[in-house]
Amino acid sequence: MTAGPGPFDPGSPTAYPIVPEPTQSGGRGRRAAAIWVPALLLAAVTAAVVVFLTGVVTFGQPGVSAITLTQKVDKNKKPASSSSLFSADAASVFCCANVRAFNGTSLEAKWFGSNGQVADFKGRFGEMAGVSGARFTPSAGRVAFELAQPGGGWALGSYSVRLLLDGKPAGERNFRIVEAAGGSVAGTRYNDPGGAFSILVPDGWKPAEKQSLGSALAGFISPVGPFPPKYAVSLSDFTSVETGYLNDILRQSGTTSSSETFAAYSIGDLLGARRVFEWDFNPNGQQYRLRTIQVVVQVDNKVYSIDCQSLAIDYAQNEPTFNAVINSFR
Repeated sequence: MTAGPGPFDPGSPTAYPIVPEPTQSGGRGRRAAAIWVPALLLAAVTAAVVVFLTGVVTFGQPGVSAITLTQKVDKNKKPASSSSLFSADAASVFCCANVRAFNGTSLEAKWFGSNGQVADFKGRFGEMAGVSGARFTPSAGRVAFELAQPGGGWALGSYSVRLLLDGKPAGERNFRIVEAAGGSVAGTRYNDPGGAFSILVPDGWKPAEKQSLGSALAGFISPVGPFPPKYAVSLSDFTSVETGYLNDILRQSGTTSSSETFAAYSIGDLLGARRVFEWDFNPNGQQYRLRTIQVVVQVDNKVYSIDCQSLAIDYAQNEPTFNAVINSFR
């Protein structure tokens, strides 16, 4: 008896199964895939490039910063100074800002007085900033909106300017137009013994009595009137002149009237805030209605408060002197 064929016996018809060769049609499928996949990828990339180059897709977010009010700008639209108080003889008030945007980004400045909107100026960032290469990514540049003195002269009082970027609010600043001084207020300067500050003392005004100063560093009073105008300079407990911080403190103390809150203000290069409010003073059974300007200004890490007050009925005639005193602070 002989042994049967082994599992790999070449004589066995089933030892090596026959594997069919790939059909010709399967080869054509792989070759077609090898051609079409790169072609589709190339088409997708080309479409993306076309969309990008036609401006349908852009990268980056426009924004506005460093909003400044000034009376003059240079050829590069840079503000000569920063202020929130302008004399009635000012030829113009400029609102300057640093903007990062696209050529076609819409910029708008809405100007308001105490009786409503007084002007509205619109433009495109590329034209206003002299920028031409900001099609797909934002570019930085300066812009300046001008509010010229109206033909009949400025109306005294409070104003504001609101900036919009593509129709959306981008920042707001407040300012005041006050009477032209017609020359500076005559007087001498008081210099703090410690060298902390210096301020104008109008001619005829005298130092306030020490017991009336409280914690004030210095104070001066006019010799005119039954309740004469006066002002004092104090070192405040505030740690900032940012209006949000200051107005939060006012709200916590019960001051809710929007007309009595702080607005941004500056004295030369010193940043600060200003508010005007009325209150009743009742010494010895007599009642006086007073109107006070409070200006806080930051010097290094200290915040000083300049408080000017007079009878409410005399405030209009004393305001120019108060403004001269406040703006003399150094």
